[in-house]
Amino acid sequence: AAEYWAGRMLEIDAAALRRPSRFDALARKLGLGKDRARASDDDDSEASPPPTRPVAYAPMWMGEPDKQLDWGWSVKDGVAMMAIEGPLVEHGGYGLCDFMHGYDTIAAAIDEFDADSSAKGGIIHMDTPGGPVASGIYELAAKIQARGPDAKPIWVVCEMACSAGYWIASQFDRVIAAPAGILGSIGVVMVHVNQAGALEKAGIEVTSIEAPEEGFKTDGASWKALSPEGRAALQSDINELMTAFAETVEKGRGPKLTAEKAKALRAQVFPGTHADKSRDAVALGLADSVMSEQQAFEALRAEVNASNIIPIRAAAKAGVTAAPAASMPAKAGATTETDMTKREQRVAAVMAGKTSAKTDKEKLDEIQTILDSEEEETGDESAEADEDEPAAETDEDDEDQPAAVAPKRKAAVVDPAVAQAVLALPEAVGREKLANRLAFKPGMTVEEAKADLSAAPRKSAFTDRVADPGLSANGGPALTPAQKDHAAAFAAAGVPMRKRG
Repeated sequence: AAEYWAGRMLEIDAAALRRPSRFDALARKLGLGKDRARASDDDDSEASPPPTRPVAYAPMWMGEPDKQLDWGWSVKDGVAMMAIEGPLVEHGGYGLCDFMHGYDTIAAAIDEFDADSSAKGGIIHMDTPGGPVASGIYELAAKIQARGPDAKPIWVVCEMACSAGYWIASQFDRVIAAPAGILGSIGVVMVHVNQAGALEKAGIEVTSIEAPEEGFKTDGASWKALSPEGRAALQSDINELMTAFAETVEKGRGPKLTAEKAKALRAQVFPGTHADKSRDAVALGLADSVMSEQQAFEALRAEVNASNIIPIRAAAKAGVTAAPAASMPAKAGATTETDMTKREQRVAAVMAGKTSAKTDKEKLDEIQTILDSEEEETGDESAEADEDEPAAETDEDDEDQPAAVAPKRKAAVVDPAVAQAVLALPEAVGREKLANRLAFKPGMTVEEAKADLSAAPRKSAFTDRVADPGLSANGGPALTPAQKDHAAAFAAAGVPMRKRG
C-alpha cells in the first residue's frame, strides 16, 4: 500500500522524494528513492532534517504581495500575513504533502517578522485543532509575552483555534473570530486503552517481570487495566497541565478571560458569534471581535499607518506644527520631550489594543480624547506666550516646508472614520506624509483627499538622492523672502529651522 501511494505521489509531484523529510527514508526502503534500501536504513537512526520553509501565504484578495519572507509571511502595504493550518507539531516541516507548523517554526516566523522593517503589523490566519503539550509550547507562549506592548502588533484571525491552537492564539495582541470560526477546547486529555478483555478472549496472556516489585513500571500499558494509584497519578499530572494552560491564557487575555473563567468553560468549543451569549466566543472573552480576514487586514493596515502621524498630531496640539519633540527646547508654553514621551506612551497603549477600546473608530476617538486632554492641561500655562507668537504661513502641498509656530486656536474636530478611510486609500501608498496630513485635516472628505493624493507624485528612493536646486553657493538654503520671515519666527520661538538638501 505504501508503494502504491508513493507511486501516486510521484505522478503528482516528481520532486516529492527530493524534499528532506521522513518520507525520504520510507521511500528508500521501498526502493523508490535515489538509493536502494539498506539494512541500516531506519527512520529513528537518521538525524532529523532541518525544517524547510513553508510557502508564503497570500490570499487572492490581497493581490500581488509587496514582499515575501522565508517563514510564510507575505507583506502588503505594511501588513504581513501568515497561515498556521492543520495539526500543530513540536518541530515543524514537511510531512507527506503539506507543511506542518511546529512551535519552533512559529517562533522563527515571529523573529523574522520583528526584524523586517517592511512589516509594521501582522495577521496570522489560524485553522488548527491543536497539538501536543510539549516544552516548545511553553517557550513559544513566553516568547510572545516577552514582546511587550511596544512591539509591532500581531492579530490572529481564527477559523479554528482549539486546544494548543488557542493556547498560542490567546497570547497575541488581538484575537479575531472569523464569521464561521470556532475557538476554545481549553483542556488537556490523555487516553488509556484497556485491551485486557480482548486479549483474554483471544487466549493471549501477557506477563511482565518488573523491578522494583509491585512498582508502577507498566502502569498505563494497554494490555492491563490502570491501577487506582496509577490513575490518580495521571489525573494529577493532567490537572497540572490544565492549570498551566489556563494561567497562560490569562496572561494573554487578562481580565477578559481569567484562569478561573477558562477552567469554567470545561473544554467546550464555541462559535465566534451566537444569539445565546453563553455560547458566544466574544461574550465569553475568547475573542475580541468577529471579522473576516480581509476586514481584519484593512483595519490593521489603517491602524499601523495611522500610528505614524500620532507624534505630529501631538506636537500640533501643543502649538507647534510638524516639529519633532526631541528638537524643541524646554521653555515656557512648549511641550518638553518628557511630556511628549508620556503622551506617546498613552497613545501607543491605545494603538496596541491594551485598553478597553474595541473598534478602530473607538480607538481613534480615544486618541483624540488623550490629545485634547493634554492640550487642556498645558493650555493655561502657554496661553499668554501663544498670544504673542507671530502667525506663520504654511504651504499645504510642500512636504519640505519648514515647521512654523502657529497661533493658539480652538482644537478642530476630526472625523475618525474619514481619517481611517483616507489612510486606507490605495493612492496613499508612496504618499504617506501627505496622506497623514490630509487624513486629520478638519473638514476633509475622502473624495477630496483621494483627488489630492492622485495629483501628488509618489515618493521614490531616487527622489531622495536628487540634489536640491534651491541650494546657495555655500551649500545652505537659498531662502525666499517668505522663508526668511519663517526663519525669524522660528528664532523668536527658540525652534531651530530644519535644513534642506
